[in-house]
Formats: sequence, structure tokens, C-alpha cells
Amino acid sequence: MDRVETCRASPRRATVAVRETATDRIHVKGVTARLRVRVTVVSDYLFIGSGRFLVPWEELRKVVGAIVRATRVEQVLYHGSRVRGLRRVKEFYSVGGKPAIPGSSLKGAVRSRIELASTGDRVPAVFLYDSGALKALPEVGVHGWRHARIWCESVFEERVRKTGYTVLEDIMGVAGGGFEAIGSRVYFGDLKLVSRHSYEVVVLDHNEAVQAMPRGSVFEGEILVQNLEMDELGLLFYGLAQDKRLYCNRDPLMLLGAFKYRCRVRQDTGKRVEFGVVRVDVVGVEYAPWSRVKLPLHELLRRSLGEAFNNYSLRKCFDEVERKRMIEPCRD
Repeated sequence: MDRVETCRASPRRATVAVRETATDRIHVKGVTARLRVRVTVVSDYLFIGSGRFLVPWEELRKVVGAIVRATRVEQVLYHGSRVRGLRRVKEFYSVGGKPAIPGSSLKGAVRSRIELASTGDRVPAVFLYDSGALKALPEVGVHGWRHARIWCESVFEERVRKTGYTVLEDIMGVAGGGFEAIGSRVYFGDLKLVSRHSYEVVVLDHNEAVQAMPRGSVFEGEILVQNLEMDELGLLFYGLAQDKRLYCNRDPLMLLGAFKYRCRVRQDTGKRVEFGVVRVDVVGVEYAPWSRVKLPLHELLRRSLGEAFNNYSLRKCFDEVERKRMIEPCRD
């Protein structure tokens, strides 16, 4: 079988778990706590853009030096025109001038994993960006062909919700879409760099230059959870890939950031490099005084994930990173 053909699913209908009314955001129940989270870059690089561009200092210094040394007006004009042609580099997200992973990026990755790794009789979510169930796998090279093969089983599902909020919407909030907007009961803070790694400017195919964080970079931050029942907390841990370690003796790897589905090529070496694979570790929990549940972290993980698997159709030991690497390995 061709390496890119990871499954041969067919269209089907999935049952979506819904709640007619949203959970009271004030009523005290379940778990209210602060989770400490560590994210380590496992792939060659991680890139999460700030939306801004910069010019590498070394290149700018050379041009400015040439202008300063110029002795004729035409030389000044020539070197001045070179400033416009300097390569612009996509800047990595930062907080206070230091690299960071935005909480919104981690939240999006968690939400996507819950949506896409669930499949079957009782899924906790509809698709946030739904263009309809696939009828067949797109041809290789067509937009979205990697995504379709990584998440093959779920993207063939028709998920219809007529009334109420999905379980995931009730946990993480929803802004309208025909329903009254509700806030999240999970708050993702930015994760700041705690290792001694620094940016690398990497020039990729198509002359795209990015400020990327290399393998081994470590970020830490917090996730606040408010009034979550045990199965809801289990869904969050599932979105953080903690089931891989608990049930499968595998590293809890996730896909995060730009270029996470495809290999890129470095212009200077011609080698293919991998982006967007991270390991997520929940390293601590601190409960609010009013939290109704207070368990040691390992027991909290074990019990909450167990309830999530009992209540929802989640794929145990599904590894999207392994499948992504099967579809398009960045190493020969």
C-alpha cells in the first residue's frame, strides 16, 4: 500500500453529545485548579508567527556600513536602495521580548485534537470549521490532502447538531453560530521559554525566512480550569495527548504551529526539516480552596481520562504524529 494512504474510510454519520443548556459558570462543582504545563520542541523547529516581520541585524549592519563608508552620492543611493531588497523574516511570537507560545495556539491545538481524534457513536464536538464530510480522499497535492489522511476516520463523518451545545462548546466556549455565546471554563496562558535556546533564522524553500525555535526548546505556562467535571477534565487531558503516556507508554506528542503537516527544505543545506511536533507534559496541579475534587496529579489524570473514555467516543492510543510521519517522512 502507498505510504500516503493511511486509511480507506467512507462517509458515515456520527452522534454528537449535546447539552440543551450551558453549564452554570458560577455554580461551584468538580475541579477548579491551576495546571502547570511544559511544552518541549521535538521536531527540528517550531514556528508560531507574531504577524510581524524583521530584517536580520547582520544583513542590515552590512548595508548601513556600506552607506556610511560611501564617498559619492550615487553610492549612497545605491546602497540605500538595497535596504528595500533585504530579506524579511517572519517573527516568532514573543512576550516581553522573549519567545513564547501563545495560549490561543495551544488552545486551538487542544480543541482540534478533541474534535478530530474522536470518532463514533458519541463524539464530544462538531467541527469548528466544517465544510461537510469528505466523500473520498483528495488526491495527493490537492489542498488539505495531508490533513485528510492524518484525521481520515473523523473527516469522513457527518456531525449534525440541531439543538443545544456540544460538550466541547460547553467546556471551551462558543461565540454565536446560531446559539447564545458562552465563555470558556478553561483558560490557557502564554507559555514562556525557560530553556537557554534562542531563535534561529531559517531560510526555507520558496525563499521563506522564519525566526524559529530549535529542537529541545522548552516552554512553561499555566492552564486554569473552572468547575470541570471529571469527564470534562479528561477531555482536556485527551486534547493535551496525555492518554498516549497513560495508556500506550508513548510520549505525549502533539502537532502545533505552522508547517506541522508538511516537510520544508532548508535553502542552505537542501535538507528536509520537520516543524510543529512538541511533547506536552502536565507537571503540576494546584487546587483552588473551593475545588470539590483534590487528587494527586497522577490519580487525577488516570481517573479523569478513564471517565472521558467511558462517556465519549475517543480513539485510545491514536497517534497523529506517527501518522503524519508515515504520510510524509522528513527523513530518508
